[in-house]
Amino acid sequence: MAKTEKELMKEAKKIRAYGDHWDDGKVQLSFTLPITAGEKAKEAAKIYMEKMGFERSEIVSMEPIGAGGSKFSLFVAYGHSLASVSLDQIVIHKPEFPMIPMSELVEK
Repeated sequence: MAKTEKELMKEAKKIRAYGDHWDDGKVQLSFTLPITAGEKAKEAAKIYMEKMGFERSEIVSMEPIGAGGSKFSLFVAYGHSLASVSLDQIVIHKPEFPMIPMSELVEK
């Protein structure tokens, strides 16, 4: 029997964002676009999410920001990402010299 993608990712020690369900790749993010809040702004935000590689994007909040008549909007969005991180390929580089506390670096 063929293994599921979930089983293969566990074996390869790959991880992906966890939203509502294990390994669903669902993420929440917020961003600002230089456009007045409205239907066109909401569609622009959805297209922006798609261009960043998210699938099944949803814009769940849109608020004007700044003073009255603002030309900027803040969006909260959900989207699904197929990207994963292979834990076996992560290398942590550690300094090969002693760390000096900031208090010793700053002139008094």
